[in-house]
Amino acid sequence: MKKIALSLMCVVVIFSLSGCFMDENRTYRVQARKYLKSHSDMTEPEIKKFTRPTSKGDIGQERLLELAKSKSLPVRFFAAQKKHLPIYYLEKMLDDKSWTVVMACSWNPNFTTDMFEKLTHHKDRRVRGYLANCSVSPLYLANCTRLPLENLITLSKDESSWVQGKAAKNSRLPETEMRRLFMEGDRLVRRGLAENHKIPMDILITLSEDDDHKVRVKVASNPSLPVIDMRRLFSEKKTALLHSETKRGLAKNPNTPIDILIELNKDESITVRTSLLNHPKMKQRVQAAQNPKLTETEMRRLFREGDLSVRAGLAANPKVPMDILMTLSEDDDPVVRMRVASNPSLPENDIRRLFSEKGCAITNIATRHGLAKNPNTPIDILIELSKDKKSYIRSFASQHPKMKQYQETEQDN
Repeated sequence: MKKIALSLMCVVVIFSLSGCFMDENRTYRVQARKYLKSHSDMTEPEIKKFTRPTSKGDIGQERLLELAKSKSLPVRFFAAQKKHLPIYYLEKMLDDKSWTVVMACSWNPNFTTDMFEKLTHHKDRRVRGYLANCSVSPLYLANCTRLPLENLITLSKDESSWVQGKAAKNSRLPETEMRRLFMEGDRLVRRGLAENHKIPMDILITLSEDDDHKVRVKVASNPSLPVIDMRRLFSEKKTALLHSETKRGLAKNPNTPIDILIELNKDESITVRTSLLNHPKMKQRVQAAQNPKLTETEMRRLFREGDLSVRAGLAANPKVPMDILMTLSEDDDPVVRMRVASNPSLPENDIRRLFSEKGCAITNIATRHGLAKNPNTPIDILIELSKDKKSYIRSFASQHPKMKQYQETEQDN
């Protein structure tokens, strides 16, 4: 189990460090650009306009219709969303073999009520489920209100409990339908209801005692949960899995009290700590700790508190006392290690020490990531980093000002 947990930790932190999370639409934009460059006579500006996530910058209707018939899924995906696509062809694309293209059609400004009705009974449950919850892309969240309420209610009665669970998340669902789902639904439905911000309070409190760990984490992360119940859930000693998932939910809840967040910061679970780093209140602590205008006395006081958010903030502070920075350079947390490595106040001999150290894989990756961004990293280390196995580390090293100067000098020679 420890090996599995370590592997999961590595995957989560590597992606969070690299900033490489790519939503489905961004992936399609990249693919579409590549396709269009090699399969059409479109100019570069036209390609960029065509692959924008909004309806602005549409190309001519004739060319758009041609691209909507493309064999390339990414190109059809973007053509389906464009406002100049003829209505008759938009309706035809509702039978596309790719469910993602069908969903992209629903984001088209000209999508009609009759088309929503057709999708409500679509043969692919993924279309019905994501239509009910509008969770395919946050870019088109505003379009969720366009789904007629009667269609949403129909989806909440779908033959698939997975689709019902998606509808249960939707805050537009009437209270009567939420109560019906709560009485009739299975665990998938309860998970959906636990995530709904407009859920009746008596149902939310009942769900907070559910034995399903996924229901528990969604209840704990629901911003409508009263503080008194957050404290109750935090102090309850259930099974290890239930308690761990409850803490993970509280770490994501924007309304969790700061004293609970500080306690959660001491948790050893990587999923809890990763959630905390993105919490608004903990981000404020990070920002406060990395403020160079802080007095040394304040920095030392914060350092003694010792939680992850404070250590991460101090590690990035260019005015942090050197003894604290050296202590943080030996921290076991990869996020702290990365921030130390990128700190411009880090002496060159310590830059070299961190570069040559061989710790666990995730710590090494974090350190190299930080060094690639440090303005004072020596050129010989940057050259090595520009050959790194990780593409994002190679990219940072190659774009480093010293590296660019070095390349220009080499060209002149």
